[in-house]
Amino acid sequence: MRRVQASTLPSANVSWRDDYRIDPNRPFQGVVGADSFEIARLDVAQVRRATPPKIKGSVSVTPSREGSKIRIRYYNPAMLRLIGGLSLLAAGFAVASMVQDWQRMGVFNPLGLVYLVLPVCAIAAQDFQLKGEFNTVQLLLTQLLALKETVV
Repeated sequence: MRRVQASTLPSANVSWRDDYRIDPNRPFQGVVGADSFEIARLDVAQVRRATPPKIKGSVSVTPSREGSKIRIRYYNPAMLRLIGGLSLLAAGFAVASMVQDWQRMGVFNPLGLVYLVLPVCAIAAQDFQLKGEFNTVQLLLTQLLALKETVV
């Protein structure tokens, strides 16, 4: 937990000017407790944009008492979940419309595919950005905290 604390700025530091001077040894901002933390990565590219994904973690002693086990969960911001949900809903409506046209007219209407383009592109772009952020955060945490990665 000392390593997590050492690499995290307190949440009270919400000034935009501080985001432009990110210390590579303290690239996170959030709250660190005795055995858990909730942090987000500071990133100049995200200044004045959406809230970065949250990283929630907990630390426990291994059964052999030779080290610590860190469980990390990655949470998308609420706005991104809303956009993703609305995009899936729009794609579902487009597919339902194509099925309804096919049932009514007996012919596949390719115009319905046009309505799939925007939601599918939104979902793909969001997925691409979040996977990139996840890979960056995973590498930073592994390096800063000197972790040995195991997936459970």
